[in-house]
Amino acid sequence: MSCWRAWLSPPDRQALQAASVLGQRFQLPELRALIGDDRYVCDELVTGFLLQPEGSGFLFVHALIRHGAYASLLQARRRGLHAKAAGWFAGRDATLHAEHLDQAGDPRAPGAYLFAAEEQARAYRYERARRLVERGLALASTRADRFALARSHGEILRELGATAKALTAYQQALDAADLEADKCRARTGLAGCLRMLDRYDEAFRLLDDAEAGTTVAGLELELARIHHLRGNLHFPLGQIDFCQAEHARALEHAQRAGSVELEARALGGIGDADYMRGHMRKARDRFSRCVELARDEGLGRIEVANLPMVGHCLIYTCEFERALEVAGQALQLASRVGHLRAEIIVHNLLADVGQSRSEPDRCEASAHRLIELAGQIGSKRFEAHALQHQAEVLRLRGQRAEAENMLEESLVIARESGLQFVGPWMLAQLAATTRDPARRARALTECEALLAQGSVGHNYFWSYRYAMQAALEARAWDETERYAQALEDYTRAEPLEWSDLWTAWGPRHRRAWTAAYRPEVQGRAAPRP
Repeated sequence: MSCWRAWLSPPDRQALQAASVLGQRFQLPELRALIGDDRYVCDELVTGFLLQPEGSGFLFVHALIRHGAYASLLQARRRGLHAKAAGWFAGRDATLHAEHLDQAGDPRAPGAYLFAAEEQARAYRYERARRLVERGLALASTRADRFALARSHGEILRELGATAKALTAYQQALDAADLEADKCRARTGLAGCLRMLDRYDEAFRLLDDAEAGTTVAGLELELARIHHLRGNLHFPLGQIDFCQAEHARALEHAQRAGSVELEARALGGIGDADYMRGHMRKARDRFSRCVELARDEGLGRIEVANLPMVGHCLIYTCEFERALEVAGQALQLASRVGHLRAEIIVHNLLADVGQSRSEPDRCEASAHRLIELAGQIGSKRFEAHALQHQAEVLRLRGQRAEAENMLEESLVIARESGLQFVGPWMLAQLAATTRDPARRARALTECEALLAQGSVGHNYFWSYRYAMQAALEARAWDETERYAQALEDYTRAEPLEWSDLWTAWGPRHRRAWTAAYRPEVQGRAAPRP
């Protein structure tokens, strides 16, 4: 394989060496650019069994031939050819442009790797993006390059669900940042990771620091991101007014900056605030507008983050089939764009539909996937919610003792991340599951106390539904009426089919159970809720 140097003409020898710089496969225009001959053809290299045609290009017949040709180049010549190749691929292939700058020893290589990584990330090819940005970090020698690459590394790792590693990357970006605006961006990234890990207090502090720096720099885009993220932090804590106010400010800054992307995000955030208030029709319309805007602008990750929330709102208008259709669409999109958190929201939607319609199989399938996804991104909040769904599966299958134990386990986890997200729902579900009167009473007391403090909207719907069931089993007829009235009062501003269904269900079953427990009918089977 090494004898080609003896019989090839100088032009063919130089062409073979240049081809080895391009890789195992290459196109003829690339080779011509490297050797500076627009009329060169590879006929002699093909007839000499060194290359073979492949599609519109050529392939080295054996990797050892390419390796030998590449090894025969002096270092200066090799770097020069890589520099020429980088020039050829500039504007044509960002990844090859970066790789050839790297091989040429060009100091612009780290920036080129950053550009190539961000291009891959926009196409949802996050593993490729990760490899590119990590190579750029290995080469980076300036603080500016280290900051930009580390920040991008954090974003890519977060999208891959590697939240703890993303946190480290953003900290590296903060350590490398010189400009106040860059420090702000790094802190915002850190806060986003802490939100995923349910570390809300730390995230709020970082956003306060970031906002101070952004105000100094006057960056509207960063202010929009900060207010949006702060609004997202208020959501699981049940802090409705703060959530709405922060997303409204995010929308103002996004519109001032002319950013359709951040405007769409803010609209989704305002939809969250409507959802928190239990205004499910208004929230559905807001989420739908956000999805339409994101779809029109090709913002797939924003679209998929908000689409399953449309489905969640449909549960409370009892449009379960439409909710399942939305879930199917969202699941496909989440898979395509690699959005793990959106996939979590979809599976919560599917499990909620299963819980609403007493379908344990549907609920179980999504609960298992939720456990996996919550563990992958490191979210205790979603892990607790997944266990709650699994507990309902056990209850529906008559395994009430096991369901009770699992609910207790889910509550332990939920207390770590904050009870306002699904805590009241869990407690009411526990009250409807346990056969212990004292435990039932404690659970309902704590549930009502949390609801009185303010909570996410779904808690009121589900808590009153399970509380009615618990009261019926305890034959606490007045309590059944009280919970039905509480649900009706909660939805008075925007009546919903869900509340109509359950406020009628509770008193109707109260009458049936009361009749069943008259002395003259004792021993007969009482109607089950």
